[in-house]
Amino acid sequence: MTLTRFADVVTLSSSRLADPAAAGIERFVGLEHIEPENLHIRSWGNVADGTTFTSHFKPGQVLFGKRRAYQRKVAIAEFEGVCSGDIYVFESKEPDVLLPELLPFICQSEGFYQHAIKTSAGSLSPRTNWSHLAEYEFPLPPLDEQRRIADLLWAADDVIVNYEELLTSVLQTYQAMVDEFYFGRNTQLITPVKVGSISEINRSILSSKIKNEYVIQYIDIATILGPGEIGTPTIYSCSSAPSRARRIVKHKDILISMVRPYQRAFAQINNPPDNLIASTGIAVVTPSNQIDPDYLYHVFFTIAFKEHCDKRMTGTSYPAIKPEDVSDFKIPLQSHEQQKEIAKKLNQTTESKNGIIVHLRKSRHLKQELLRELIGEQYVQRTEHR
Repeated sequence: MTLTRFADVVTLSSSRLADPAAAGIERFVGLEHIEPENLHIRSWGNVADGTTFTSHFKPGQVLFGKRRAYQRKVAIAEFEGVCSGDIYVFESKEPDVLLPELLPFICQSEGFYQHAIKTSAGSLSPRTNWSHLAEYEFPLPPLDEQRRIADLLWAADDVIVNYEELLTSVLQTYQAMVDEFYFGRNTQLITPVKVGSISEINRSILSSKIKNEYVIQYIDIATILGPGEIGTPTIYSCSSAPSRARRIVKHKDILISMVRPYQRAFAQINNPPDNLIASTGIAVVTPSNQIDPDYLYHVFFTIAFKEHCDKRMTGTSYPAIKPEDVSDFKIPLQSHEQQKEIAKKLNQTTESKNGIIVHLRKSRHLKQELLRELIGEQYVQRTEHR
């Protein structure tokens, strides 16, 4: 199979609209609206609110982020609009030579990304350009084989989309549940109590007498990957650990990231090792016997807690709250039976969410493997032997 030059089968659109609103265009797309490695545009701006974008795109065309190509931003246009000048608009020159349905996956292939990154110029905001992308070469199979490959990749993408939609639905259900359980009509007559009155915050501190050789597993904000997700703690000896890494984490402790709390980098710890330590950017909340630990954990995902944090955040680059702000948050203290029942329902919903996330990750991995096998590997093998 001979190599095909990108510009021989792909056109860079030069369509421009000086006045998108007058042309009836309602939506615009910036780089921030394209998610890395996601072909589908889930958000956009409204032209009626004002935009300086003039690059015109139509359904079926491919949008490629030429700035910071390492972010891997490629999307298929599913509506008409205008986009940023940092986004190239591609389309197949001849559909009977390059199947349009295959083009977005060629732009998602490892070979294309490598070429775009290698040809980018600039330090703070590197950009590639059309003249370089035009020279990219890749093996283009016959049309019937292109269709087979495209069908496989779109089928894999459909599975990902289905899991994403299911995950969104479960997250919305969870949010409605926590808000109703804690601050709905049934709790209006319950006198709220401060979190600090039914828990201790940053209670256990690693003794300064611990030997420097003592090995700790260190959790910082970056280790909390998302709501309820903990990555792999960093291993240190006390002599090399961050100097203020002294907060001991015990079973059922709740970790609250105080930096950008709206990102909900919160997690509950189950059966940790004896040497697990949290950074000072994390509030370690230890529930007392007055409250079910799971009941306390879920309350931090309510809209009420987010609003509480929003009012108390200070700083611009790294807006943050303080441990006292967590302590001052008031929650309804329901009976132990009600606490356990609420926690059980929310735990079940969380387990469903986690199961969907596992399947979503596997589906994304499968798509990446198919891309490498059907498109990327061909590029790598051929370029290695040139």
